[in-house]
Amino acid sequence: MQPISDSDSYSGDDSGNGSDLVALLALVTHERQARDRGWWSALERCYTPAATIQTSWFDGTAAEYVELSKRMFHQTPSSHRLGLPVIDVSGARAIVEVPTTIEFRGVFRGVEVDVASHMRMLHRAEKTDGAWRFSVSVAVFDHDTMTPAIPTSVPMLKPDDLRGTRSSYRMLTLWMTDRGFTVPDDRHGVDRDAELTALYDDAYSWAGLSRRSDPEEAAMREFVVELITTVPEGTEQSEVDARRAAENLRVRELTAAGHLTRLWWQAGEWPAGQRRSIGVWRAADEADLHANVLGTLPLRPWMDVKVTALRTHHNDPGRV
Repeated sequence: MQPISDSDSYSGDDSGNGSDLVALLALVTHERQARDRGWWSALERCYTPAATIQTSWFDGTAAEYVELSKRMFHQTPSSHRLGLPVIDVSGARAIVEVPTTIEFRGVFRGVEVDVASHMRMLHRAEKTDGAWRFSVSVAVFDHDTMTPAIPTSVPMLKPDDLRGTRSSYRMLTLWMTDRGFTVPDDRHGVDRDAELTALYDDAYSWAGLSRRSDPEEAAMREFVVELITTVPEGTEQSEVDARRAAENLRVRELTAAGHLTRLWWQAGEWPAGQRRSIGVWRAADEADLHANVLGTLPLRPWMDVKVTALRTHHNDPGRV
């Protein structure tokens, strides 16, 4: 049985507003529905071609994940209960955090039990050809439980069963190992705070977003940026045209994400093959500006860049 809607598009507009949020919410819910219902073709369409996934028992490509999920669908059935996701959009990229509980019911050492793993999925999503899809999905584990389905029965645990397991997913490890799966101890969890911070920093940096909780810190800083773009001698005109077309597209994306607010050509005569601009750009800090904003411009290898950081003046007429 397949879903009534066989659309392969979770689409929205280019502004990162309500329609993108609705499209990403649809992607979140349909991806887990497809996994729990065994709608494999629908599940495949939720991922980019090069997407990767990491869970307790799996770490690899989305294509491999779908194939292995087919095999374990009846062997180790599970269901996913989702909380309200947090969605942050930056142009054609987004970060989606989804509170999730994975539930299993089955027999463990002769006793019927319920296993619940409380976690969150951290997704990177990309919008291509008008549709949102997940490109990276990582499970972050919080805690888990194993309880008897009938209170008078108690599963017998051995003294060494939980030795060496992680507190964030130890019962899940026990459950999956008992069913023949290998569960490494290097997964992301709340019991390894430094690794978790690095995971989130990397994800939000990829999307060109700040995840700092203080509103003043979260506000992007402004920079005056002077760009001198010089076409290398001997470059084919076709390459110049292709790079400039890609540059125009990327600048529109950065503008939609709030990284570029004003842009001017510099007045005066320029040498042949050269263009000069000056603009007001925004980023979390200067390192972020170079790495995740200016560094993503297709013409960046041909540019000389001068950056001047700005701060608020008490006499600024535009200051609120």
